[in-house]
Amino acid sequence: MFLTGDNMLLLKCDILATGPGPSEKVVGIKTTDGDEEIVLHTSALVNQDKFEVGVLGYEKDRALIELPRESASGRWRVWVPAASLLTA
Repeated sequence: MFLTGDNMLLLKCDILATGPGPSEKVVGIKTTDGDEEIVLHTSALVNQDKFEVGVLGYEKDRALIELPRESASGRWRVWVPAASLLTA
Protein backbone atom coordinates (compact mmCIF):
# COMPACT_ATOMS: atom_id res chain seq x y z
CA MET A 1 0.00 0.00 0.00
CA PHE A 2 1.29 3.44 -0.91
CA LEU A 3 0.92 5.87 2.02
CA THR A 4 0.23 9.53 1.32
CA GLY A 5 -0.41 12.56 3.48
CA ASP A 6 -4.10 11.59 3.60
CA ASN A 7 -3.38 8.53 5.71
CA MET A 8 -0.44 9.85 7.75
CA LEU A 9 -1.05 10.80 11.39
CA LEU A 10 1.05 11.48 14.48
CA LEU A 11 1.44 8.64 16.99
CA LYS A 12 2.08 9.27 20.69
CA CYS A 13 5.24 7.56 21.91
CA ASP A 14 7.61 7.43 24.86
CA ILE A 15 11.15 8.64 24.25
CA LEU A 16 13.30 5.99 25.90
CA ALA A 17 16.82 7.13 24.98
CA THR A 18 18.88 9.41 22.79
CA GLY A 19 21.17 7.67 20.33
CA PRO A 20 22.91 5.42 19.54
CA GLY A 21 23.75 7.91 16.77
CA PRO A 22 23.73 11.66 17.38
CA SER A 23 20.64 12.14 15.20
CA GLU A 24 18.59 9.21 16.55
CA LYS A 25 16.14 8.51 19.36
CA VAL A 26 14.83 5.25 20.74
CA VAL A 27 11.05 5.41 21.17
CA GLY A 28 8.50 3.04 22.66
CA ILE A 29 5.04 2.49 21.19
CA LYS A 30 2.21 0.99 23.22
CA THR A 31 0.25 -1.63 21.25
CA THR A 32 -3.29 -2.87 21.79
CA ASP A 33 -2.06 -6.28 22.97
CA GLY A 34 -0.23 -4.62 25.89
CA ASP A 35 3.28 -4.95 24.48
CA GLU A 36 5.66 -2.12 23.77
CA GLU A 37 7.40 -1.95 20.40
CA ILE A 38 10.82 -0.31 20.41
CA VAL A 39 11.79 1.75 17.35
CA LEU A 40 15.01 3.60 16.52
CA HIS A 41 14.01 6.80 14.73
CA THR A 42 15.63 9.96 13.39
CA SER A 43 15.55 12.68 16.07
CA ALA A 44 14.44 15.36 13.63
CA LEU A 45 11.28 13.38 12.89
CA VAL A 46 10.31 12.87 16.55
CA ASN A 47 8.34 15.95 17.61
CA GLN A 48 8.25 16.03 21.43
CA ASP A 49 6.56 12.66 22.13
CA LYS A 50 5.01 12.07 18.68
CA PHE A 51 6.10 10.95 15.21
CA GLU A 52 4.44 10.37 11.87
CA VAL A 53 3.09 6.93 10.93
CA GLY A 54 0.95 5.57 8.13
CA VAL A 55 -2.54 4.38 9.00
CA LEU A 56 -3.62 1.30 7.07
CA GLY A 57 -7.03 0.80 8.65
CA TYR A 58 -9.26 0.86 11.71
CA GLU A 59 -11.10 -1.84 13.65
CA LYS A 60 -13.31 -0.75 16.56
CA ASP A 61 -11.09 1.33 18.87
CA ARG A 62 -7.75 0.36 17.35
CA ALA A 63 -5.74 1.27 14.24
CA LEU A 64 -3.31 -0.75 12.15
CA ILE A 65 -0.26 1.43 11.50
CA GLU A 66 2.90 1.11 9.45
CA LEU A 67 6.05 2.21 11.23
CA PRO A 68 8.67 4.37 9.48
CA ARG A 69 11.34 1.81 10.45
CA GLU A 70 11.35 -1.81 11.51
CA SER A 71 10.88 -2.25 15.27
CA ALA A 72 13.36 -4.14 17.46
CA SER A 73 11.07 -7.20 17.30
CA GLY A 74 11.06 -7.11 13.49
CA ARG A 75 7.59 -5.66 12.99
CA TRP A 76 6.71 -3.00 10.43
CA ARG A 77 2.98 -2.97 11.22
CA VAL A 78 1.30 -2.97 14.63
CA TRP A 79 -2.15 -2.40 16.13
CA VAL A 80 -2.30 0.65 18.40
CA PRO A 81 -5.15 2.30 20.30
CA ALA A 82 -6.91 4.72 17.93
CA ALA A 83 -6.85 7.29 20.75
CA SER A 84 -3.03 7.41 20.51
CA LEU A 85 -3.24 8.93 17.00
CA LEU A 86 -3.34 12.70 16.47
CA THR A 87 -3.70 14.88 13.41
CA ALA A 88 -0.70 16.98 12.43
